[in-house]
Amino acid sequence: MTLCLLASRCNRIAVFKKKREAEIHDPFSDLLALAESVRKRLSWFRLLTFFGFLGGFIFGLLALSFAVSLVSQGIRDPILLGLSMLVSVGGFVVSFASLGLEEFLLSFERRLDTLSRAKSFDAAPRIPEGSTPLDRLWLYFARIDERIADDWARYRDRFADGYSLTTRGRVVKFDGYAYVRRSVGRWRGTLQLFVRIVNRVPTVEDLERYQRDVKLVVKKRRHPPRHVVLLQTVGKEIPEDVITWTETNWILFPPTSKLGKEVHACPIELFREAPDGHYELAVFYVG
Repeated sequence: MTLCLLASRCNRIAVFKKKREAEIHDPFSDLLALAESVRKRLSWFRLLTFFGFLGGFIFGLLALSFAVSLVSQGIRDPILLGLSMLVSVGGFVVSFASLGLEEFLLSFERRLDTLSRAKSFDAAPRIPEGSTPLDRLWLYFARIDERIADDWARYRDRFADGYSLTTRGRVVKFDGYAYVRRSVGRWRGTLQLFVRIVNRVPTVEDLERYQRDVKLVVKKRRHPPRHVVLLQTVGKEIPEDVITWTETNWILFPPTSKLGKEVHACPIELFREAPDGHYELAVFYVG
């Protein structure tokens, strides 16, 4: 009897496992869907962290002021003073904990955006309709990146057609440059994009010069780049030595950083407008 019950239980467990395994078709998609379900509640969480920060700071300040007023009036009740100080410390702890939680939620949202773009990454995307190669590239990034799309709609004038900067006695020029700073709202932080267009097959020397120019601007602006693009409009396919160089020479921020540490790293992305109406991308990078 015991053996029969045990066999029956094992059989149910095996069927349950098979059923669960059949429901999981793509683990990455399932995890991403789970993360997306959390993001739908992020606005409420961030609202709670705001009131937690504000309320904790106000209560802490009021309790501290109350304790100071008791001492100034000569009231030395240890219980009353102890409770006031306890409420004050607790309020400030809640305030700073809410601030830390807000930073975590922002970091989570940024990483989730990156995963979403990675899932929908297309190695040979169709070139958007546009009058110039730069316009077509801006539209492409607005199509694949929600932050860029929002900034493109709100701050079109920040996406410059041509940009030059004089620094350290050098004049560096870019065919396209975007710089948008936000301190409030969902898209906090700085968006910085660089574009250089060549009408021939690029060389490693072109990339090295481009990288030096970008580093000068990044150091002066003190903000990391979101994308650094070298766009080839005509010519043959991108050479293998150029692709290899981009894979091993990323732009780090801060400029004094080293690989292996928590830093922002961005490659030079190689784009080529292929005759068939698609972009040829040499680097898999989603920002």
